[in-house]
Amino acid sequence: MGELLQSKEMDKIEELFKVSFDLNSELVFFPIRHHSPACAYHLRDTINEYSPEVILIEGPYDRNEIIDFLSYEENKAPFAIYYSYCDSKEKYRCYYPFLDYSPELVAIREGKKKNIKTEFIDLSYGDILANSVLGKGLLKRDDKLSYNDDYLLFKNRFIESVLKKENCRDFNEFWEKDFEVKGLSESKEVFVRDILSYCYLSRLYSKEEELLLEGCIQREAFMAQNIKKACLKYKKVLVVTGGFHTYGIIKLLNTENKFKLKKANRSDTGVYVMPYSMEALDSLNGYASGMPYPNFYEEVWKNIEKSSDKPYEEAVLLNLIETGKLVRKNDGCLSTFDEICAFDMAGGLSSLREKNSPGVYELIDSVISSFIKGDLNVATKGPLEILYKHIRGNKVGSLCSSFNMPPLYYDFKNTTDKYKLKVNISLRQELSLDIFSSKRHRKISCFMYRMQFLNTDFCNRVKGPNIILKKNLNLVREIWNYRWSAAVDSALIENSVYGGTLKEATTYIIRKRLKDTSSNSAMLSKILVDTFNMGLDDAFSLTIDCLEKVISEDGNIYSLIECMYYLNYISSMKELYFMDSIIKLEDIIFSIYSKACILIKGIVNIPEEETLKGINVLKELFNIVLNRELKIDDILLKEALISLIKVKDVNAGIEGAAYGILYGMNEFKQDKIKKAVEGYILGTKGRVLNAPKFLNGLFSTARDLVFVESSILKAIDKFLNTVTDEEFFKIMPELRLAFSYFIPREIDEIGEKVAGICNINKKYFDSLEDVSSDILKLGSYIDVYATDKMKEEGFLIEQYK
Repeated sequence: MGELLQSKEMDKIEELFKVSFDLNSELVFFPIRHHSPACAYHLRDTINEYSPEVILIEGPYDRNEIIDFLSYEENKAPFAIYYSYCDSKEKYRCYYPFLDYSPELVAIREGKKKNIKTEFIDLSYGDILANSVLGKGLLKRDDKLSYNDDYLLFKNRFIESVLKKENCRDFNEFWEKDFEVKGLSESKEVFVRDILSYCYLSRLYSKEEELLLEGCIQREAFMAQNIKKACLKYKKVLVVTGGFHTYGIIKLLNTENKFKLKKANRSDTGVYVMPYSMEALDSLNGYASGMPYPNFYEEVWKNIEKSSDKPYEEAVLLNLIETGKLVRKNDGCLSTFDEICAFDMAGGLSSLREKNSPGVYELIDSVISSFIKGDLNVATKGPLEILYKHIRGNKVGSLCSSFNMPPLYYDFKNTTDKYKLKVNISLRQELSLDIFSSKRHRKISCFMYRMQFLNTDFCNRVKGPNIILKKNLNLVREIWNYRWSAAVDSALIENSVYGGTLKEATTYIIRKRLKDTSSNSAMLSKILVDTFNMGLDDAFSLTIDCLEKVISEDGNIYSLIECMYYLNYISSMKELYFMDSIIKLEDIIFSIYSKACILIKGIVNIPEEETLKGINVLKELFNIVLNRELKIDDILLKEALISLIKVKDVNAGIEGAAYGILYGMNEFKQDKIKKAVEGYILGTKGRVLNAPKFLNGLFSTARDLVFVESSILKAIDKFLNTVTDEEFFKIMPELRLAFSYFIPREIDEIGEKVAGICNINKKYFDSLEDVSSDILKLGSYIDVYATDKMKEEGFLIEQYK
């Protein structure tokens, strides 16, 4: 590091080093980068030699009771402290993660082992937010915020010149080269001096105004106060903070505190220790405080713990071997010789880059060079993708049961254990549920729906009946994808205020939504679907009671029909999750049906753009009548539809749908429908142009009429021969829509009937040859050429004016 600095800068750094890292003094500072194996290694050595009476760590001062729990051997990293803060406007959250090689955790564990007191000295999460400006620091709009702040180390202009001089691609490669690999072969004094050098210069190239806006200097002022208090109480004090803060804290120790810190209400802050994952810790996945590829550096730390002479080299070799195995398992063309070449390549690259040992970047480059055969863009899905997954890792931490987590968290854990769901790794899993044939599978389905309802990001339904979207209702199996992540636990913690179990929490939220949606029967019926899917008996009953009241006051036919659709479907699925209140559904459906039949007149003269919406209303009412289980009397609907078609200037599409339903209910015969069609086709010009709209409504509810009443196709053929070209282009979209209700096989049958009307044999069509695309292009070219020539000669002047 010294060669990067000028002598003037080195003098200041040397002075800073003497002040901060004199193991014969009463106060020693150890600057760190979070999740750095080299920092953890030298910090442990410093604790052993210095033997402090207290270790002060960058962490929330108001939660020191957590420290003892963090030191328990039963806890398996990675895990994290989860913070949430809720003010009157927003809810904020952040994480303070730990790996086995996190310097802070090493300090806590060493303190426990040697009976040294350890304390957090930083502002609480709420206090940091209170002293930051919106959009800065921890007040950024980001779901992956960290309580730590390593981003300050590379968010400055100094790093640009360093990367250029060191010939490194990014900050992480530079850090590994100059601090991780090189740092393990240096004394702790040289290592700390180098860290202080870089952090000091990073600080000089950072604007103080920005640091104030982000609450950085306010944090340092608070930590300086706590260090002063500790120095009055203890004779040997060791301070462990992010290296960026060291210079700022030392400067504030010798000055009077001028900052009036804002304080947040502790009762608005929630704090829990929770399992975390390697995947969430990877800085490449959005976590900015700490090094990327945590699984690689964990291997390095294990080698350090074993007192290996070559911890990095052994980690590189292990990852090459494991990657090679997985490539061969996936039928990749890779030999042991390729692995040997890759290892030699990694060593050669480290020598070329003046590194003491190959690291993760030499590992990656050697795999690209030796494992990938062919196009890199194609091959990245092979060896390189396998390597990245391996060095990032998918391990999930675990906690001993003695720490107090919310009951909702334990309900989730107990349920996943009960149903043997894999939540000990962060890989996505697939689950197939036979919801109609297995009670156990139905209960798992309810659990999945509850987790989805709470927005935990734990699961996603890939296939299965979707009542809300009215899709795949014929399917009898559900397929879910699920995966545990740290976000799942944090979501459970946030939702724990609603209840101690998933059932209690979801029921509470349903109750709240019922109050907010108390005047719309369609919205309430969707809530009923949610309670049905989640198997919430009490919430289902409560929603039914609310629905009965709202339906009696709802005068919107569209809302009522949508509600009736959902109730009808749930009623047909009652064998899936039978609830006591489900027997009420038939009476409610009948009351909606009766009310809707009265309100039908409201859609008689609806605007053209709402025609399809009105047609769907009539179809849903017809479907209710067809439901044999409900035994609905069809007289009300017949009378309503007959009254509808008698209204003057009735919407043509609505009229056609009404005729089709009356035909389906055996109220109208074929002859009656034929006369109605002819009434449009042979009527006034206005009615003639409305004929396609009438056909659209008719075919949407009774398309079989075309096959049993041939005169309808003849009437359509006659109709098409009477309209002008301009009129034909206007009615074409509606006419195409009318025939879109037919399936391909029916379209073929219609084609045969039309051919018969035109006295053309089907064999004639079979003998026709398709026009090639080349001929079509030639025809298009000739058409353009001829048009241009006719314009030049003046033949098309009048037409184009």
